[in-house]
Amino acid sequence: MFYGEAWLAELLAVHQAHPDEVIAHRAHRIGMQDGKILPYTRWAPGAPPVASYRTFPTGISGVLYPPRMVQLLREAGDAFARCAPMGDDIWLHAMAVRHGVRVRPVRDGRTTYRPLPGALLRGLKFRNVLGGGNDVQITATYTAEDLARMGQELEQNHEQDPWTV
Repeated sequence: MFYGEAWLAELLAVHQAHPDEVIAHRAHRIGMQDGKILPYTRWAPGAPPVASYRTFPTGISGVLYPPRMVQLLREAGDAFARCAPMGDDIWLHAMAVRHGVRVRPVRDGRTTYRPLPGALLRGLKFRNVLGGGNDVQITATYTAEDLARMGQELEQNHEQDPWTV
């Protein structure tokens, strides 16, 4: 990706204001219904500019994780390989939710950057998004407790959340 001149400065500015949260340039709003996560292709692009367990950061445009997350991931080791071997964003988000770390987008979470020529043809988009791989890995990764934490937030904010699917 060709990142903009303010890319890092924007991540750092939001991180300095909210040092215990995951900060992402690009994110989706996780769609939920009846306590279950909807298929990935039904999630809303972007996310409200507030911290939330239902904001799903996508690493392609840049994500800044708080130091606490680095230690949690170190302790988890290679557990991701059993449930999300091709879904690092899924594993990282699940670990954040599981340990009470919310995600906050920079602006509205719709920041995208220009890819290097040919780079998108080699990415995981075809397998994970178009081929349904994300949904398989999501089902294998999120626990009932993770879903409950996200669902509780949905119930508390449903009326004010225009991003709810």
